[in-house]
Amino acid sequence: MTVTIHIIYCGAAGNKEKYEELKSALEKKYGDKVTVTGEEAPEDTGKFEVEMRNGDTEVLHSKEKDGYVDSDDKMKRIFDAVDKKVGTCSGGGSKAKEAAEGGG
Repeated sequence: MTVTIHIIYCGAAGNKEKYEELKSALEKKYGDKVTVTGEEAPEDTGKFEVEMRNGDTEVLHSKEKDGYVDSDDKMKRIFDAVDKKVGTCSGGGSKAKEAAEGGG
């Protein structure tokens, strides 16, 4: 099953780079099991929302509530939600951090 992850980000404050980093980590970990799309918010909103879109939309992360995806725990929560959809196991926080940093 291919899972669609959609990331909505504000174009200001380096958020496009944060989007690219997260997109890369997801694609590295899941390969062709995910399709990662992005959308720059039309205004300077400060948004950084990570959604899983497969029929229903499930918000996996919201900067408004949780800040940036800037820790192992935040990345692991995203990976865990995707794991449930694709039927794999993230293997814990250190593996999530390795994938986010391009190491595993």
